Amino acid sequence: MILEYLKNLQRYRVLSPNLKLALSFLNSADLLAIRVGDHPLDGSKVFVRVMEYNTRPIGECGWEAHRKYLDVQCMARGCERVGYAPLHKMKITAECDAQHDDMKLEGDGIYFDLQEKMVAIFWPEDVHRPCIAIGSSARVKKVLIKVAVD
Repeated sequence: MILEYLKNLQRYRVLSPNLKLALSFLNSADLLAIRVGDHPLDGSKVFVRVMEYNTRPIGECGWEAHRKYLDVQCMARGCERVGYAPLHKMKITAECDAQHDDMKLEGDGIYFDLQEKMVAIFWPEDVHRPCIAIGSSARVKKVLIKVAVD
């Protein structure tokens, strides 16, 4: 997992060509102006999913991991708590759904606050638990980029 501010992302562009495309997009786009929905950058290799939602109590937010894609999560507006745990320390409760590339897990992890203009990058071995309210529920806008593992 990488947790970084948007302004410092350039140093991670060398990790993969697909990640380079995703990070270049984040550095050049007006994140607040992008409409909610899916936006392809490179077909199924790299695509953007813009979401607006209300954060929820921790008990309503599950642990997840992905096999085919990295998650690049950028908070455009607002703040949410996010959990992190290494895959090998978690119990798989539902194997990866091939259509949605989504595995469900349970266990314990650590938590951090994803603030505006921060980016969290999760690899397939990085289990995460997003969307958690900090105190009371709040409206957030998040730009999620799915990056095919290459």
